[in-house]
Amino acid sequence: MRTVVFDLDGTLADTSGDLIAAANACFQSMGAGDVLSAKTDAGTALRGGKAMLRLGLERIGHARVAD
Repeated sequence: MRTVVFDLDGTLADTSGDLIAAANACFQSMGAGDVLSAKTDAGTALRGGKAMLRLGLERIGHARVAD
């Protein structure tokens, strides 16, 4: 039997690796390559997409923008 789990906030399954892969796809489209690491940035992934993108953009030298 196959099961599909919808876990939109990461409380049922550890989806941080998938979230980081999605963020890295954004950075790759900017020509930056993989900016985030599943091993070292999992905590940031748990804080959400905005936190991941902010961290990645800071790492590639983009100025931080106001919320």
